[in-house]
Parts: sequence; structure tokens; C-alpha cells
Amino acid sequence: MAKIRVDGLNINSGPTQSGLLSTPVPVGGEFEVINMLTLLFRYWPLLLLLFVPIGLWVYYKRNFIPKWIWRFVFKLRGI
Repeated sequence: MAKIRVDGLNINSGPTQSGLLSTPVPVGGEFEVINMLTLLFRYWPLLLLLFVPIGLWVYYKRNFIPKWIWRFVFKLRGI
């Protein structure tokens, strides 16, 4: 994006990217959050395929998991 200069003064202050609205460029860790959200929204069906069977298996096999672990988990969830 071409910067506009008047008498050596930069009118567009701060990092910007060209677009419909001139929005600030993400700085630091914002790229990581944006990338993670993008992956989450792009691959949510795969995440469901992965975690739903695991969740069902744990739910039906919960008797094999020691009671103190379930008490701890439910205490964390406030149940």
C-alpha cells in the first residue's frame, strides 16, 4: 500500500493493510489465535469424528475409571 506523504509527514500512521477498510495488521500472538480459529472452523467435522467416539467410549466404560477421578472431574465442573 502506498503511503501518502505531505511535507515528509506520514499521514497513515501505524501498520495497516490495504482492504475495504484500512484495518490494523495483527501483532504478536494474534496470528496464532487467528490460525487456530481458522483450523477449528475448517476442520470441525474431523474433530467431531475424532472426539465423539472417544467421548462415547469413555461414557459407556466409565465404570472402569476409578470413582475418585470422576468425583474430581465433576467437582471441577461444579456438578
